[in-house]
Amino acid sequence: MSTAAATTSWFSSPLIGVVGTLLGATVGSWLTAGRDRRRYGRELLTSVIDRRTTYRGDVCNAVDFLIVAYANADDAVLGRRTAMAAERLDGVEERWREVLTRRYVYAEPGLQEAMVAFDIVREAAVRAVTHKDEPSILLSRQRLDAARFGVLDAVQLGGQELNEELARQLMPARERLWRALLRRPLVEPAPLPSELGEAAQRASSER
Repeated sequence: MSTAAATTSWFSSPLIGVVGTLLGATVGSWLTAGRDRRRYGRELLTSVIDRRTTYRGDVCNAVDFLIVAYANADDAVLGRRTAMAAERLDGVEERWREVLTRRYVYAEPGLQEAMVAFDIVREAAVRAVTHKDEPSILLSRQRLDAARFGVLDAVQLGGQELNEELARQLMPARERLWRALLRRPLVEPAPLPSELGEAAQRASSER
């Protein structure tokens, strides 16, 4: 049998149907697996973002409640108001310790550092109140406010990174490319809390 005849016989044989079926099944399985992996990756990313967003909200609440409670305690020691209930202060501090403990699980390095820095200043504020030293109390309040903005800024910056990662997964490729060509971020950043605080102080001083 000639080579041409053998080739024609092979292409017309049932073997080509079997090969085509196997090839189609392989390609289809590969495409399905890729689609499933992408869907699973998006679902996992969304779940991670949801947990970390909830944690960030808990951190913000804990910091703000602590700031208010310590300001009230300062004023009570300085004779500007009646003393607050010890149970209330204990509850606020317990909320802070709870989010501080979970920082290794849900917080990125920048937020972890800001939370530790805030906790160090918080302990100094407690010592100032214990010693009932007015200059130390007033100074510690300023430092605690500054450390609070450090935490809030870190919360927002971390949230921005998560939003950008989510945008990379969900935004159409054409829009991502267009934003890259225009040098525009995937997600427009919001002003940092510290920047808003400074703007509010300037506006208040100009009145």
